Amino acid sequence: MNRNFCVVLFLVAFISGCNNTEQKNPEMETFTHGKVSIAVDNEISFLISHNLKQYSNQFPEVQLTEHAVNARAAMGELFAGKTRAIVVARGYMHDEDSLMKAHHLPIHKSFHIATDALVFFTRRDFPSDTISKSTLTEVFSKRGSIKASLKQLSHEPVLHVPIPSSSVISNLIEYCGTSNKLNCGLSMHYYSTSDSVQRAVLSDNNSIGVGYLSQIVNKQNEFKMLAVCYTDSTGSRVTKKVHQSMVYLNIYPYPVKVMGFLLEDIRNLPFGILSFLAVEKEPQKSFLDAGIVPAFAKINVYEEE
Repeated sequence: MNRNFCVVLFLVAFISGCNNTEQKNPEMETFTHGKVSIAVDNEISFLISHNLKQYSNQFPEVQLTEHAVNARAAMGELFAGKTRAIVVARGYMHDEDSLMKAHHLPIHKSFHIATDALVFFTRRDFPSDTISKSTLTEVFSKRGSIKASLKQLSHEPVLHVPIPSSSVISNLIEYCGTSNKLNCGLSMHYYSTSDSVQRAVLSDNNSIGVGYLSQIVNKQNEFKMLAVCYTDSTGSRVTKKVHQSMVYLNIYPYPVKVMGFLLEDIRNLPFGILSFLAVEKEPQKSFLDAGIVPAFAKINVYEEE
């Protein structure tokens, strides 16, 4: 039986300590005073940019700039000390984690900002509405076939994905890869932007794109996101549509955390900005409105009649 859900959000926290009237030393950096540049994952920069601008507008003595780069480059800047804060749609990759352990480096102070989801999407006229989790694992880790499980396809679909340094590929490896890499035998084309991935999918009705829920949820007149079938903990076969409520209830199998990482674990301007994104009312509601799950809120999910 198909069920529809709606999500109601009650925001319960506000950033503290941002008193714009306090006396300041011109050289002293605070939550509301100073200069900083933040690296933002280009796969989700559209979710973050307007919220960073809102912070700057709220606190005129903050000089805040952002630059959108792929997730690997953002992590590289953080590791090299070239940026003091980043926002990316992933955690540490295996090699990054190994590097930190090898050099006995402490983990970076982090903030969970929101939860997106990894999705597999097609044109509206693609001959299937579903794909199985086991098929995806076979395809990306064991050079398996999609056509073998989707009999209605006349031939193997082409896969369109972002470049390997993107957070999308990092999450695809995390969920479907093997030995920290992809081992895919199907034709897979790489693109530098999510828009390019989407254009490629639109050009061919026998293709599948990989991206994020936030990128596709408001474009469902052009695309459909394939529901994922899997066997749950009770042994029952279930199919879960890609929806904000399914991500919140933790029953969609590919959630993606949007994270902020700090170079310094001190209560400075970068700390204030990432705290703002992670707990303040306006940015958290903007993530809800974008169709994903805000990290810091009381959420009630109702089944619609």
